Amino acid sequence: MIFYRGGGVMKRSVGVGSIVVVLGVAFGLGVAQVTRATDSDRLPSTLTFVTGPMNSGSYARAAAWCDLLQKKLGITVTPEPSAGAVGMMNLIKIGDAELASTETFDAGCAYRGTVEYSRVGKVPIRTLQVGPGSYIGLIARKDSGMKSVANLKGKKVVAFPMHPDAQGITRAYLLANGLDPDKDVSYLPASSSEEALQMVVEKRAQAAAISLAGGKTKEFAVTVGGIFLASAHNEKALSLAKSANPFVYFKLIKAGATCVSEDTYFLYHDTVLLTGTKTSDGVAYTIVKTCIENVEELGAKNKELADWNLEMAVIDSPVPFHNGAIKYYKEKGVWKGKQEARQAELLKLGN
Repeated sequence: MIFYRGGGVMKRSVGVGSIVVVLGVAFGLGVAQVTRATDSDRLPSTLTFVTGPMNSGSYARAAAWCDLLQKKLGITVTPEPSAGAVGMMNLIKIGDAELASTETFDAGCAYRGTVEYSRVGKVPIRTLQVGPGSYIGLIARKDSGMKSVANLKGKKVVAFPMHPDAQGITRAYLLANGLDPDKDVSYLPASSSEEALQMVVEKRAQAAAISLAGGKTKEFAVTVGGIFLASAHNEKALSLAKSANPFVYFKLIKAGATCVSEDTYFLYHDTVLLTGTKTSDGVAYTIVKTCIENVEELGAKNKELADWNLEMAVIDSPVPFHNGAIKYYKEKGVWKGKQEARQAELLKLGN
């Protein structure tokens, strides 16, 4: 329940930790005054988890997180769909959402205020947890006659102005395969993977960066017939790809997967669970603890979250970790000198 909206947002709270936030909630936009309590750090009774469009993989993962947190913490946690990653991060920035998950490239751009985020400025976010992400490929119609990314020279490719991660992946593929992203292809904008695939269906565009596991990818395979284009994947190709998106790497997908007729290397990136800098240490700690210590149940709700475990939680993130999350990771013995050095490096960037 929201009591008022003015200089900040105040939500009715319930106890779950060891610190009480008084007159400025964990996620409020005003100044928080902290005092000791005997039993709990108060959680707001409602949290908003901003996500991608309805029916997207992003929404499905967020719904699983929300369901778990609701069940374990006894609060209302609601997935809120948005038009794209930039919109998601803006809701965090203005205080209308507390949680989000996005790809490492997009998270880094939001934190630094680069690429599409230069219009909205740096987004005050912190990492709660890092986990496995998505295999993204450039998909084309199977009847196009194209087999590899190199075949896209002179063709039209879908661009995603509201999704810097997809933009970065597209450029990474083109560079890795000897193409100049600014000269060798032309672009048509799309706001979602559904719109992008429709452009390929109608032959307005010849390829689009799409998730291998996406529901719309499977639909495309059945109704039209698709092929993920083969990519160069040697050291030189990886170096070129990382010049566009430093957080990607190549992974092999065996023949037989959706729109994969022969063994194909895909660009892969990790995903980051994020919160705003206004989130209290106690609330961040509780969210991380709940998610990691119930990962089997989380994976049963959505198989893409099955490996969001403690071992992977503190691998390289482009955004500083929240102090509450760090407290949990230190208790579990996985936060060490490497993570501390990376944290200091990221904090120097400000925000």
